[in-house]
Amino acid sequence: MTAPAKGDDRTVLLLLPVTKEMYPLNTAAFTRAQASRQRLANDYRDALILDRDGSVRKIERLDVLGPWGYSMGRKLLSRFTDAWSINVALSDPLPSSLEQVKQLLIDCMESPQSADSMQLESPDARKQFFASVRAASNMAELIALLRLPEPEDALDVL
Repeated sequence: MTAPAKGDDRTVLLLLPVTKEMYPLNTAAFTRAQASRQRLANDYRDALILDRDGSVRKIERLDVLGPWGYSMGRKLLSRFTDAWSINVALSDPLPSSLEQVKQLLIDCMESPQSADSMQLESPDARKQFFASVRAASNMAELIALLRLPEPEDALDVL
């Protein structure tokens, strides 16, 4: 499955289990990146996407299509700044239980970057987050407590 089409922007949660990080992500980020090709390959290996419907998908492939932009000047600047047009291939939904998703969220909240990106900077806010995740009784409740921002307030590049 490929990432959502342009204009179908919504906020999902990018989970990086290896580095134990998570970030709200605008699905427009599945079409553009600002990182070296090597960093893209390394950083998003084993990355997961938690959608608002509770489905978990794996980033199976991330293809760099070329420099980002339409004009020759923009493309030249893109080469210097590692700004790329990309295509992200996502897996079909992975079989994931509520408990597995809860544990994934708890694990990925370990990094300071995750706490910052989820606006849980204080120790009390993180404790409350962990308690709320553990107490969630269904996927809809779990997704709601994440309070994902609107697409325009989420990361829009990988």
